[in-house]
This record gives sequence, structure tokens and C-alpha cells, in this order.
Amino acid sequence: MRKKHPPEPVRPIQGPVFTIEGQTTVPSTSGRNAAAIIIPVVLIALIVALSVIFLTGVVKLGKPSVGSIALASRVNSSNKPADSRARFTSDDGAIYCCANVRAFGSTRLEARWYQAGTQVADFKRTFGAMAGTPPARFLTARGNVAFKLERPEEGWAGGPYSVKVLVDGKSAGERAFMVSEARTAGIAGVRYNDPAGGFSITVPEGWVAAEKSTLSGGLAGFMAPAGQSPYPPRFAVSLTDFTSVDPSYLNGIMKQAGAKDEQLFGPYAIMDLAGARRTFDWDFTSGAQQFRLRTTQVVVQVGDKVYSIDCHSLVTEIPANEPTFNVVINSFRQVT
Repeated sequence: MRKKHPPEPVRPIQGPVFTIEGQTTVPSTSGRNAAAIIIPVVLIALIVALSVIFLTGVVKLGKPSVGSIALASRVNSSNKPADSRARFTSDDGAIYCCANVRAFGSTRLEARWYQAGTQVADFKRTFGAMAGTPPARFLTARGNVAFKLERPEEGWAGGPYSVKVLVDGKSAGERAFMVSEARTAGIAGVRYNDPAGGFSITVPEGWVAAEKSTLSGGLAGFMAPAGQSPYPPRFAVSLTDFTSVDPSYLNGIMKQAGAKDEQLFGPYAIMDLAGARRTFDWDFTSGAQQFRLRTTQVVVQVGDKVYSIDCHSLVTEIPANEPTFNVVINSFRQVT
């Protein structure tokens, strides 16, 4: 009978055996377990630390800078110039310095205005407030800003001006411009008073009243006498359905009607009357003739009424007619 041997005891599974100086050892697993815990903890701590540093603005990526700088008498809803130029007249209600800026939300922007070398105005604000962009703490963002110099109560003084743009106190660009008397300042004319008693406006001498049937419901309209121009300049005053002259309200309506950015309203004022102004080109057909016209539209608030002053001219004749339009527009007064 064969002798049975007892079964060998089951040995625990273990890693490779190493012999060191004649001794047999088994590597410990406690070191690997500790590393598996420490490494993720360190990574998490590093991520949290970097997030705190960036979000608090301790470390910033990028450098504030100013791109293009332009001057204009009006801006659109995106703070872009609606009529870039370097020469203005005493009729202009405001002068804007428009700039394309890359900066942080807290970057300090400044515009210093000078007349014949003497500082006459200063404007300071943060980039985030001016551009209306979310405040970027550690990454620069790009946006358009517009600094506004309003016409003084006593009117503009003619002569050379300049504006200097600063970023965090450092000069980032400068532009020079001229202000001169309007070519038609003091034009001869007569005062038209609305029969309903709502307003009065200056009509240039020699201009004739338009036929009511051509005014599309307007209160009054006048045009230059027919001459060599196939389309004499003209203007009309009408009541609108607008309930406000706030540009954001007006431009919301304009955009729904399909208006482009360059056709939108910018803030404007006639003396103490709040208003808005825009300019746009369009095609007008009369019989077999088609004309390319430019319209300057100014709306002003008079109590609970909003009046519109619409001036029309051939695009090619705008340089000659715009000064007259400006005088007419700025002569609008409320009659009580």
C-alpha cells in the first residue's frame, strides 16, 4: 500500500525574489501604495495653485496694446467711427477718439485732449467698462472703445487740437485734428414755426416749401431752388413713432429692419435736447432716373414726442451741402 504524503501548504502569491548578500528578500508594496496616493494629491494641489494664481490676476498672459486710432463726429453701436476725419467744424456736437484695444478688463485707459498744446479735457476708465467685454483677469481681450469730447456750451474754439491715448499711464498713440468755423455759419435764412406750435427751424434763404403730397406725412419740408443739380438738396421734419431717442433702443429697431452697422444711430444733442444721429446711402428712382442719395437723420426728444429731421442730398454733392444741413439741424428749437 502506497504511503500518502500530506498536501503541501498553499503559499501566498508574491513578487519576484531577489537575493542580496546571500539573503532572500521580497520587495515591499508599501512604497508603491504611498506613491499612488501622493502623486494625485500633488497634481491636484498644483492645479488649484495655478488656478488661484491666474484667476486672481497674479500672473497675466499678454500685453495691452492699442491698434488703430481714428477721429469722428459720430460712432456706431460698436464704437467704430461712422465718419472718420481729421477736420471738424463748429457745428459738430462732439468729437470722438476711437481706438481698437487689446487689454485686460482692469487695464486703465485714458484720453487727454489738447487745444493748441494746452490740455482742455481728460477721460479715464477701465477697458472692461468701455468695451463692454467680460473682465479678463489673466488673458487679454480685444475690443473697440470711443472717448468723447463734447462741444463746450460756448462752442468750439477754432484752431489745432490733438488727443493722446494712454494705457496704464503710458502713451499709446496720438492724433491731431482741426476745428474751423462752419462754412455756412450765420447763413441767411428765415425762421419756420410749426403751426401746431411744437418746433421752429431755420430755412435757408431761397429754399421753397415742398408740396405736402411729397412729404409722406411729414410736418414740413423745404428744398433748394432747382438749378444745375438734378436733385436739389432738401430736408423735412416729421413726428415719429419712436418713444425714445436712446441709441440702443433705436438701433434695436434698425437692426430688425435690416440696417447695417454703419447705418445705426449714435448719440447727438441739439442744445439741451437729447437726440441721436445717423447717416446712410440709398438709391432713389424718379421716372427713368436713378440717384444715389445720402440721408442724414437726426431724432430729438421734445417732451413725449420724438421729431425726426431728415436731410437728403446727392452723395456727390455732400461736401457742398452737409455744412448747410448741419446749420439747419442745429437750429431746431422746441416751441412752447
